[in-house]
Amino acid sequence: MRRLSREKIHRLAEIVVDVLQKHPGVTVRRDLRQLRWDVFTWIDQVLQMDEAIDARVREKLSRAYRHVPEGSSEWQILYRRLYDEELQGLGKYRR
Repeated sequence: MRRLSREKIHRLAEIVVDVLQKHPGVTVRRDLRQLRWDVFTWIDQVLQMDEAIDARVREKLSRAYRHVPEGSSEWQILYRRLYDEELQGLGKYRR
């Protein structure tokens, strides 16, 4: 899995804050720089968590199952199942 660069994460944070500012139902009551930093930090943490889960799932697939070619439909099904189990273990659920 490829990690987003800091620049891309920063740009995503800017977009999120811009959308929040323009939304009629949202009132931003804090410093915009701090809000962008908080959003940046949150995105970065989510991506780090995703990378850790991905590594654990790939390790499980390589150890616990007979060789299933990566990218095959069977591999994708097993990957999704194990990924969802990891998320549930963290108390987070995939959509």
